[in-house]
Amino acid sequence: MATRIDFKYVRQHADIARVIAHFGINLHQDGSKPEQMKGLCPFHEDTKPSLKVNTDRNIFNCFACKAKGNVMDFVKDHEGTDLRAAAKTVAEICGIATSETAVSKAAQTPARSTTNRPPDKPEAPDDLAAEIEPASENKPLQFELKLSQDPELTAWLEAHGICEETTQVFDLGRASKRSKTIGDRLAIPLHSADNGLIGYCGRYLGDDKADDVPKYILPKGFRKELELFNFNRLPADHDYIVLFESYLSVMRHHAHVACVSPFGRDLSAQQLELLHGYKRFIVVFDGDEPGAAGASGVAGQLATIGWVRTVVLPSDCKPHHLAWDELRPFLLDVWRAK
Repeated sequence: MATRIDFKYVRQHADIARVIAHFGINLHQDGSKPEQMKGLCPFHEDTKPSLKVNTDRNIFNCFACKAKGNVMDFVKDHEGTDLRAAAKTVAEICGIATSETAVSKAAQTPARSTTNRPPDKPEAPDDLAAEIEPASENKPLQFELKLSQDPELTAWLEAHGICEETTQVFDLGRASKRSKTIGDRLAIPLHSADNGLIGYCGRYLGDDKADDVPKYILPKGFRKELELFNFNRLPADHDYIVLFESYLSVMRHHAHVACVSPFGRDLSAQQLELLHGYKRFIVVFDGDEPGAAGASGVAGQLATIGWVRTVVLPSDCKPHHLAWDELRPFLLDVWRAK
C-alpha cells in the first residue's frame, strides 16, 4: 500500500530555497524584502536572473518564460516527474515528513523555521506575475527557448509543406513539455520589425483537437496589432507584397514571394503603417467565408496606400494547402489584371 502524502503539509513545511539550491541554482536576495529571491531560470536559456522566488510563500515565477508554481511544481517541471514523486523529493531534500502523522527519519529532522508564517496560515495565490502591469509594447526577450527536433515533428511539418530549409530559416522546433504555455507544441519565433525576438507562438501539432484547445497560443500580453509576422525578412524594395492569413502559408511560400501575416484576418492601423513603404499588395486569405470577408476588409485598407488585388481561392482551400506551382497561377492572374 502506497504511503499517504499530504501535499499541503509538504508545501507548508518545505524550504523552496533549499530545494532550488539542491539543483545547482544560486539564489540572491531581490530587493529589500528577505523573502524575495532571484536567480537564473532553469526552464529556458536565461542570461540574467529572471526567476523570482518567494521563500515565505514557497512559490516561484519566471517573468520571461512564464514558468511558475509552488515548490513541488518546481521539482515536477525540473525533473519531468509527477506530483507524488515531486512531493517525495521535496520531503527528502528538506528533511521533512510527507504528512503530519508519517513516522520516518525525515519527520524527526527539524522543519524550516515557521517564525514568519505558521503552518496553518492560509495559502497565498501561486502567482507573482499578478503584480506586473501588462506591457504597453512587445519588448525584446532576454532568452531563447530550447527547441527540439524529432521525426514526428519533421513529418508533420513536411505534411504541411514546410521543408527542412524553411524550418531552419524560421528557427522552428518543438517546445519542451516543461513550458506551461506552449509545451509540446510547435514553437514559432516572433520578431519585431527591427528583427528583435519578442516571443514564441505555440501551434497545436495535429489536425484533430478538442474544441476547447486553441490552435495557436500567443504570449500572454502580446500585442499582435503592433507586428506583422515575417515583416523582418521583407526586402527593402519589392514589386509586391503578399498578405496571407496564417503563419503556415507565410512559411510555405516565403521562398518564392515577399509575404507577411497580420496574425489573422484583420489589419490594424499600426500594421498598415508598417506597410507604407510598399506600393503593391496581393491579399490571399483562406477560401472560406470568414477568409473572404477578412480579405475584403484588409484590401479596402490597403487601397488607401497603394495598388491592391485579392485572390479568391476555392471554398475549401487554404494557401498552405497549395504547392508554389499551384498558387503561382492565382497570383499571376491578379497581377496581370493591374
